[in-house]
Amino acid sequence: MKNIIITLIITLSLIALVLSFSLPVIVNDIFPVEIRVVTGIVTFVLIIFIIRVLVERIAEIKEEDKDDLSKY
Repeated sequence: MKNIIITLIITLSLIALVLSFSLPVIVNDIFPVEIRVVTGIVTFVLIIFIIRVLVERIAEIKEEDKDDLSKY
């Protein structure tokens, strides 16, 4: 249970970090529309990838395989 909570906290932190860098570019009218759209698409793809890794990690923890983080 502890590993799932830690994984969730790290994931939410990563999503907040990505949004904190991308939202000012997306919302600001100084940048051209093309840059804002590309930034939005890249942000969306990054968040989807982060969530996919979260789901895989939670599935791995629930399978109770040997924790790969314990090697380090």
